[in-house]
Amino acid sequence: MKTVHFLYQVCQQVRQGCRCLLLFLITFYTSVQADLKPLPESLRKLLPPGATVAIEVHDLDNNRLLISENADRLMKPASLQKLLTGFAALNSLEDNFSFKTLLRAEPGAVGKSGIRDDLILEFSGDPTLTSRDIHQMFKTMAGNGLKHIDGNIWLDAHAFGGQAYGRGWSWDAVAICYSAPVDAAIIDRNCFNARLSNGKTADAPARLVTDNNVATFDIQVITRPDCNLRYELEVAPIGHNAYQLVGCLPPRTRNMPLRFALTKPVENARWHVLQALRKNGIRHTGELRLGTPPKSRTAVSVVAQNQSEPLEKLLARALKKSDNLAADALLKTLGKQMTHRPGTFQNGTVAMRKILEQQGIDLGNSYLADGSGLSHHNLITARTLRQLLLKAHTFPKARQFREALAVAAEDGTLRYHPGMRGNALKGKFKGKTGGMTGVRNLAGYLETGSGRHLAMVLMINGISDLPGKRGKSRAKLRKFEASLLTQLASLY
Repeated sequence: MKTVHFLYQVCQQVRQGCRCLLLFLITFYTSVQADLKPLPESLRKLLPPGATVAIEVHDLDNNRLLISENADRLMKPASLQKLLTGFAALNSLEDNFSFKTLLRAEPGAVGKSGIRDDLILEFSGDPTLTSRDIHQMFKTMAGNGLKHIDGNIWLDAHAFGGQAYGRGWSWDAVAICYSAPVDAAIIDRNCFNARLSNGKTADAPARLVTDNNVATFDIQVITRPDCNLRYELEVAPIGHNAYQLVGCLPPRTRNMPLRFALTKPVENARWHVLQALRKNGIRHTGELRLGTPPKSRTAVSVVAQNQSEPLEKLLARALKKSDNLAADALLKTLGKQMTHRPGTFQNGTVAMRKILEQQGIDLGNSYLADGSGLSHHNLITARTLRQLLLKAHTFPKARQFREALAVAAEDGTLRYHPGMRGNALKGKFKGKTGGMTGVRNLAGYLETGSGRHLAMVLMINGISDLPGKRGKSRAKLRKFEASLLTQLASLY
């Protein structure tokens, strides 16, 4: 209405034809406002009882908001949080950014056949680093003739500090791989595989086989014909890389695959380094220590190194595949870059907020606890996420941002998404899913049947996951999402 008032003042000065112009502008303004609609009732009926929905749909071609409801209500974003992390990383990190893991020593200590002082293995929080990469670094060292180390080997993980778990992460999920600790010393995603099988007799405890030589288990799982695996098999950490399994298995369960998160990643790193030394025939006479060595500032000679994939592919891991570890490693890296101190969840979220606000994204009362969305403390509005999608649509690295998103019925978390099935939406929606207990969210870009482009944010909180009702709620949500996207694609 400010524009209408301004033109009214102009008209008062010109005094010719203004009444008609003013009436036209008022009519136009009113029609634009009337075009803004809440969620249609036909779709609302498909939502599970008690659920709260926040939605915004924006026409990118005409720069017009089409649908808006509960846009300023703070909601749990779940993995939609990764949209903020990815956008902030693209705006702050260099295009050629990658995580680097280094084997370093003092220049004067590197001889023809070995190292006459300490060797430092410097971790950077690379979420893609594998045990094979560690082996290859020591193999490179041995291949260059360096077959002995006369000092200590330091495992330097000072790149990240603070807690390895974010505030508000579910305590009962920290032993599961998707909640792996975000420590700088990441190897094999700080996870390991295991297989669980029935005991030899009905009353015997289950048997577990693992590929990890650090973890220990207390198995309290029995065989029971009426066992419901979904609700009765539980795992909890009971110490450093120690776990307790409680519950039951149905009869004839053979090699049930499980994937656990290490609770003390550095112990795993220590074991892999020892194996790499042994396999490559490198003699070590000192100690294997954790920490920052006293001479680290001068140990600038790089003996061997490993470099992660570039930023674009790291973003695709975080967004397209919804990789929690990659997102939080990038968040802590943002904190490290801003403060020149070890990256933490705290300085990482402060850095992310600052970067986003510098780009004109109003975070208001949003609460940011991590970069992955695992925290139940995260709170953000649909309007803020819609602003981010609009900004990401036009900023210089818009292509990189879009290509990091999952594509409907083609790849990432949208490849088998129930709401994306069918030819109508295949390849037409690029976005990010977000789900956790009681939460199901979706945000991204939709190309309609007429060729228009929409930005959409859909946040549904307050979903009941009670035993016996979970399947019904999920079925309703699948139908709701499919109906919403299909209608948007056909109506606009």
